[in-house]
Amino acid sequence: PGQRGAMPRLSAVRTLFLVALLAGAVGGASPAEDAGQSEKLARRAQEEDTAALAARGRQQAEEGRAEELMRKAAKMTRKLAAMRERAAREESLRETENAKQQEERRESEAAKVAARVRSRRQRAVAWAHSDVEGILGGADR
Repeated sequence: PGQRGAMPRLSAVRTLFLVALLAGAVGGASPAEDAGQSEKLARRAQEEDTAALAARGRQQAEEGRAEELMRKAAKMTRKLAAMRERAAREESLRETENAKQQEERRESEAAKVAARVRSRRQRAVAWAHSDVEGILGGADR
């Protein structure tokens, strides 16, 4: 159905209906019997068409639900990827901050060591000056 030049497919009940009509015409059944049989087969064909339409509707609804689930899954996948990316950026920032803090601690320790060394040198120089002055001062007496 829906294609140009395609033969329409007959349902099994409609096929039976046509066969019964032909058999009735050949077998010489009365017109009243043919009409009753035709009506009965027409009702069955209508019921089958209704059932087929309902099945098609259920199938379309099922396909619609499946498509919606696929869209939701894709959306959740994108959200998850964004969350992972954000977490990776935050982790990278933490690592950078930690590295800065470690560098600052190293520099601070190096500055303390340098200050201690300067202080010791200054005291050594002051003691040396004191000793020289003591020696020179004692010689002048």
